[in-house]
Order: sequence, then structure tokens, then C-alpha cells
Amino acid sequence: MRTALRHTSRLLALVLFTAAPLVGCSEQDNVDRVELPTTPVLSFRAGWAVVDTGYARILEQPDPDSGIVGHERRGAMLEILSKTNYTERIGDETDFWYQVRSDDFSGWVFGSAVELYTSRQRALNASRILSDE
Repeated sequence: MRTALRHTSRLLALVLFTAAPLVGCSEQDNVDRVELPTTPVLSFRAGWAVVDTGYARILEQPDPDSGIVGHERRGAMLEILSKTNYTERIGDETDFWYQVRSDDFSGWVFGSAVELYTSRQRALNASRILSDE
């Protein structure tokens, strides 16, 4: 009797174990498709830049024909907010555009006008050196 009960219990467990995945699966999964808008700007890891040319133009948009917001002198430290996901050729230089913020301006600067840094302290050190030159 005990053997028959044990055998029945094992058979029942085997049937339940085999049938469970079949009951839980369906042929049609309801998956919502999420469409994200495209953006010309990607987030960027380097958080700081220092102007390493005589002056850098800060523009309204990442476009050389865009309006000028202001100018930053050599050694000015800029916080990088983002960058474009494409490079552009201006004159002999090919680089990204960086969206930046300083104490005076917010706008876009072409990459060949700045040197990039991953920490504020490194950018501050470079800014001091370039400002003294």
C-alpha cells in the first residue's frame, strides 16, 4: 500500500511538473512597443572643458551659422552638458559640438576650441596653467 501511494505521488508530481509550463505559456504575448524620439544629442562622460584657443565662440545651436551667445577666452573653464552624436568639419578641423555652460553663457562650442577633462579639478588646474601663459 505504501509503495503504491508513493508511486502515485511521484506520478502526480511528474504530471504537474510537465503540465505547468504548458499552461503558463501562450502563443500570443502582449508586448507593448515603445518608440523613443530620436535626438541629435547624446549624454557625455567628460564633464569639463577648458578653452585652449585664443577665444572660443559660444553659439546658440551646434551650427557654425548659428547666432553667437558670447566668447570665452583661453583658459576659461566650461561645464559640458552634452555632445552631438555626429562630427562636423569646419575648415581643417573635424570634431563634435559640445553643449556647455559657464558662469556667463550657455550654448554650443566646437570641439577643436577646447580640451576635455573628466574631473573639475583637472580642468581647474589646466585653466590656471593656460590663463598664466
